[in-house]
Amino acid sequence: MPLSKVLIGPRIPAPTDGWSYAGISVLMFAATLLAALAFAVVADIVVLKPLQRLLRNVDLPRKGRL
Repeated sequence: MPLSKVLIGPRIPAPTDGWSYAGISVLMFAATLLAALAFAVVADIVVLKPLQRLLRNVDLPRKGRL
């Protein structure tokens, strides 16, 4: 049994034809896409921005400068 059916199975009826199945598949795809986008935004704010700020304060030797 697919995990999506286990998680949302009691809330939505089982698809009875191809169009219902396609509609549920599109909704699940959209939900997954939104979750991935939200994860990327949170990771950017929580991890990458502070790391970038920290590295900007570290004075690394640059090429062409002695």
